[in-house]
Amino acid sequence: MVIDSGIGGLTVLKHLFPLYASADFFYFSDGKNLPYGDKSEDFLFERTCEVLNEYAAPFDGVIFACNTISTTLFKRIGGEFGKKIFGVFPDEPKGKTLILCTKATGDSALVRGYLGCGLTRVETYTELAAGIERNVGKALSCDYSFCASIFPSDDGYETVTLGCTHYIYLRPLMRTLYPRATITDGREALFRSVCDHLEKIGVKMTTASASAKLPCYRFLGGDLFRNYAVFCKIPINL
Repeated sequence: MVIDSGIGGLTVLKHLFPLYASADFFYFSDGKNLPYGDKSEDFLFERTCEVLNEYAAPFDGVIFACNTISTTLFKRIGGEFGKKIFGVFPDEPKGKTLILCTKATGDSALVRGYLGCGLTRVETYTELAAGIERNVGKALSCDYSFCASIFPSDDGYETVTLGCTHYIYLRPLMRTLYPRATITDGREALFRSVCDHLEKIGVKMTTASASAKLPCYRFLGGDLFRNYAVFCKIPINL
């Protein structure tokens, strides 16, 4: 089961599904509480537990496809829930690094620790995830007029880390704004962990055909039809 506040986690699912087409991936988004990035840890804990208690029982594992709940709740929930939990986290800085993330992720111990290394600049955005939700059609068409002006100018960054899965829809923009930087988003480490677990429980890698689609019934919650539509439009190389 893959969960997020909205469409951000679809960028995680889009990569996992073709690699393990035989696995039963389901997706839940909590659109009525979007965005998570400006919520308190206590609210996120209570809401995430509600979602897990309602939906997660049939599944072998849960992927927090959201940097905010991963950085704030991973250890707290992982120790209490009794089910394999995976999270997506901002990558460790390499060289001169800019991290773009939500306020909650920026306030997390993980990101504060990165700042302690003296290598990183962090820019937090309160409404960007919600803006991407409203403008995902534009983003998928590479029209970034709704947000391009908010990002800092290039200061010779070697790495730019997208610390929110919603921001992955802006990867082409980041390549333009920071042409010399490596753009990272934390998914590679997540994919390695999930793939290792699937192999251990006997789910073999079975690459899907280019035309394969995740069935609509695999999307849960009140946003299921929109999530399905967006999922189908996401390019595989995003």
